Amino acid sequence: MNSPQTYEAWRAHVRRHLMAAFQASPASADHLLTVAEATLRQGVENLSHALDTKKAPALAKTGHFLKGALANMGLEALADQAAHMEALAATQPEEAARLGEALRHTLGALLPKTDETA
Repeated sequence: MNSPQTYEAWRAHVRRHLMAAFQASPASADHLLTVAEATLRQGVENLSHALDTKKAPALAKTGHFLKGALANMGLEALADQAAHMEALAATQPEEAARLGEALRHTLGALLPKTDETA
């Protein structure tokens, strides 16, 4: 499946994934979805800070964090992008930052604006 493009599509995809992969009840999936959204917001914030510094260790650490979080959400294509960013960070930090910018844009589109980001 392609990566979801909207907040609603992201929520529906992740909820289905949580119910299937973790045998979560609908109520548990809803709770886990709240945690997933908070995790994704933290990942985008971490990515923004890493991109501001453009330092290889920060880019690698953030790529690693996002790789695991996105895989747990059933977003394999996005997890692969984060893994690629992580792998490039040590030897090609400029390219890792370019990939990080694209990933930040994609992930930012999946989350509704909050009072802090509006």
